[in-house]
Amino acid sequence: MNRSPEVRLDALSMPEPNSGCTLFIGHIGQVGYGQFSMNGKPVWAHRAAYILDRGAIPDGLHIDHLCRNRACINPVHLELVSPRTNWERGESPGAVVWRTGRCLAGHVMDEKNAYVRRDKVGRNCNQCRNERARARSVAAGKVQNSAKTQCVRGHPYDERNTYHQPNRRSRRCRL
Repeated sequence: MNRSPEVRLDALSMPEPNSGCTLFIGHIGQVGYGQFSMNGKPVWAHRAAYILDRGAIPDGLHIDHLCRNRACINPVHLELVSPRTNWERGESPGAVVWRTGRCLAGHVMDEKNAYVRRDKVGRNCNQCRNERARARSVAAGKVQNSAKTQCVRGHPYDERNTYHQPNRRSRRCRL
């Protein structure tokens, strides 16, 4: 028996009364979108629902879930948008930083604190990068911990035998 895509999609969905979403209860992929088959080809369930309700999806446009629920296939909750708009509305780390103007650790992402990555794909936080580098150096034993009171040979850090290196935040024992 060959059932139509509309009948199969309806059988694999369930209304959620609190949000108005229609949840896809078939196979949900790793990224949270329902997986469906139309005309023998795999397609995301929300795209299938949109196509069946409103027609073809124009090239270059994405479908955005207005409800932010990836398993939702309610056509009322789906909107055609540009890829950039879809990204801006999303919850990816890059989109959150773009919207809030702060990195995920809460540091302000202004011109002074942000740098463009080598791959030119995005921006990262200088303060976070410095904190990660310092943590790696401390773990590797390369950076003097400011809480230490003596060098590795046991000499105390005091005015007489401590050299503070210019342009660096470290100190060295002179003995």
